Amino acid sequence: MFKYFVNNIDSFKEASSYEDLYNEFVAYHSIEQIDKYEFRLYCRDLENKSLLSFSSNINEYGSSVGYIVMEDYDEVPGMTVTSMGEKFAQLLEDNPLSDEWQL
Repeated sequence: MFKYFVNNIDSFKEASSYEDLYNEFVAYHSIEQIDKYEFRLYCRDLENKSLLSFSSNINEYGSSVGYIVMEDYDEVPGMTVTSMGEKFAQLLEDNPLSDEWQL
């Protein structure tokens, strides 16, 4: 998942929910090896390890929460790769464990 997110980060900057992220990921892999809640667990694990950062505006599954913006607002991307995540991705690229890990 990390490899896929790093390679496709621009397509996830507009994500507004875990559902969006999950559907994009499953479409790419064309098989549903994990369910959506397991997927969210892995996303949160990547964030807990400070490799990815998810906007607080990303909705949970089934949520229809809306936001009202009252003042100046800098758009927060749905997901970004942190500086630590970039370093880890570079480490994987420079020292691959197998061809599968090539970024």
